[in-house]
Amino acid sequence: MIKKGYYKRCTERNCRRRGLLLHVKTNFFSSKTGRFNSRATCKECFMLRHGKKMEMQRKRRGYLNKVLPNTLTDNEEVLIRQQFQGKCALSWVVDDVVLDHFVPLSWEESVIDFGLGGTTYANMLPLNNTINKSKSAENPFEWIKKARTKFNIDLEAWNAVVKYLADKHQMSVVDFESKVNECYFYISARRSVEWLNEVLRDKKRKPYGCIKGLLSKGINIEIAVDEFGSTKAKEYIKSLEGKNEIKRMKENLRTQI
Repeated sequence: MIKKGYYKRCTERNCRRRGLLLHVKTNFFSSKTGRFNSRATCKECFMLRHGKKMEMQRKRRGYLNKVLPNTLTDNEEVLIRQQFQGKCALSWVVDDVVLDHFVPLSWEESVIDFGLGGTTYANMLPLNNTINKSKSAENPFEWIKKARTKFNIDLEAWNAVVKYLADKHQMSVVDFESKVNECYFYISARRSVEWLNEVLRDKKRKPYGCIKGLLSKGINIEIAVDEFGSTKAKEYIKSLEGKNEIKRMKENLRTQI
C-alpha cells in the first residue's frame, strides 16, 4: 500500500518534471521495495520506458487465454479460495491473495500435450501476490527450493499443495511432479534451440552462449536440435566447429562442478 501524504522526486534523468516534488499516491506506482512503498520513477516515465512491453505482454496473455484451456468458473474460483480459507496456500497470510497458475500460462501451448496448464480448476492456486510474482514462469518444483527460505514456506504446506493439485489432475504426487518437470524440460529445450536458431541467422553472432545454456540445463543438444533446430542449427551441430565447441563447453562445465 502506497503511503498517503508523502512527496518525492522522480529519479528518471529525462523526466519532464525532474526536480519537482510529486505526490506519491497519485504520481507513482506501488512497490513494496521502494521508498514510501512506491517505484523510483513516476508513472509517466515508467510507462514511457515499459509501456510497450507491458502492452505486448497483455496481448500475449490474452492470446494464451484463448488457445489454452480457460474453463474456470466464478463458482470454482470461490471454491478454491474457500478450500484455503481465503489464505495463501503456502504462507497462510490473508493479505493480497491472488489466484496463481501453478503451471504458468507463459509455458504456452506445449502444456496441452502434457495434460497440464490453462486457467482451469485443476491448475489454480491462491497465493500471496509477492510469492506469485516470485514464482513467475519458473518450474515450481525448482522455484520452491530457493523460495522456502526466502518466504519461510513450511515443507508440509508445500507437500499438501502438491497433493491437492495432483488429486485434481487425478495423478499420484510422483506422477504429477514428473509430468510438470517433463513439460518444463521440453519447453526449456525448445526455447533454447529457438535462441540458437536466431543467433545462427546473424553471421556476426557466435552461438557459444546458446550451447552453454543448453548443456548447463542438462539438455542433449543433438536430440534437441534435431527436434527444434533450423537447417543452419543442424548443420552447425554436425560441423567440426560445432562438435569442438560442444566438447570444449562440456569440459569447462565439468571443471566448474
